[in-house]
Amino acid sequence: MRPSRSSRSSLPSRSAALCLSTLALAACADRPPTGPDLAPRAVLVAPGPTCENITFNGFTNGQSITSVTAFGLPITVTTTAYVSENNVANPNGAVAFETDGLNDNPGGAGSVVMEDDDLQYRGEDSPFDADLAGGECAGCNGLGKILVIQDNAPFVPWGDYAWGGLVTFTGAFSAGSDQYYIESFNAVDVDENEIGIELRVDGTLAAQSASPGNGSVQTVVVSSPPTIANSFSFELGTAAWDGQLASGGIDNIRICRIPGEVTGGEGCTLGYWKQEQHFDSWTGYTTGQDLNTVFDFTGGAAAFASLGDDSFLDALNYKGGADAIDAAGLLLKQAVAALLNASSTNVDYALTTAQIVAQVNAALDSGNRNTMLTLAGQLDGFNNAGCPLN
Repeated sequence: MRPSRSSRSSLPSRSAALCLSTLALAACADRPPTGPDLAPRAVLVAPGPTCENITFNGFTNGQSITSVTAFGLPITVTTTAYVSENNVANPNGAVAFETDGLNDNPGGAGSVVMEDDDLQYRGEDSPFDADLAGGECAGCNGLGKILVIQDNAPFVPWGDYAWGGLVTFTGAFSAGSDQYYIESFNAVDVDENEIGIELRVDGTLAAQSASPGNGSVQTVVVSSPPTIANSFSFELGTAAWDGQLASGGIDNIRICRIPGEVTGGEGCTLGYWKQEQHFDSWTGYTTGQDLNTVFDFTGGAAAFASLGDDSFLDALNYKGGADAIDAAGLLLKQAVAALLNASSTNVDYALTTAQIVAQVNAALDSGNRNTMLTLAGQLDGFNNAGCPLN
């Protein structure tokens, strides 16, 4: 028997902002190579943490959520919905739910069919129940889209799945020297008879919401946030069915980054590396080496596979453009220079070759133009830190 609407829960909210590079990458000209850096190498102490909100407002109502970004870092989202009391599997995953439900009743105004009003701050009035006048979630005002595990029925009349599940966010959080942690999140519609939504970081419990009641919105602050190595996840309910309801929604996942120390601060421009008189400074790589011997052009990066047959020297001469493949080219252009800097024993570069390859592969796999351009801008900055080579 379907549980009553009052016995279901929801999760927090989030908002994401990408810090885009100010570099005009599509039309950038090579900077002239700098001379030897005669100043002693300094240790650049990183600034304090900065934070962004991961939100779901970029998705449409009902759209599957399989990836998000934070600080330009691609993050994969995977979902496992738990089974019901009858051991019935729910094939649905995480989707976006619109909390502004004004006049969105697919059955028409005054009809019996209503969308999940306890996840909305305004909505259709029920013609049969005076207590159901519009949305029941006053705190949802301003949240926009939130993440829910979709019920195994459409959004009519329920949106979030009563038996919960596990939503996991995975990214290359430890690929560089920066550290990431979750500061807080919003839990939406966690009913009184439900267990709270649990935040787990790399499988370890970091925080749990309360159960304030139907249509509630709460900000859950992580008191001692652990550093994320690979993933963080939100668990609603328990994997083994035990009669415990655990619906709800998530929003405003506040993720923070602590920049690591940059030891050194040296880097030669791509203009330096592509000059024939400097080919003798290449270490570990050759001018004729194909890009696909180092970078991964499968998965989401398959759209750029044609670039994989180009050489390192070809990449240093890529031009800009408006398409995603042009952005991939601009990223690879800076990535080749970055690898040559990192592999040189005479250049104290900000990243290792392994970190460069991991970050570039993740950006290419995202297929997102802004993500690739953001990383290209960061590498360009490192490649212009000052060249110690003749």
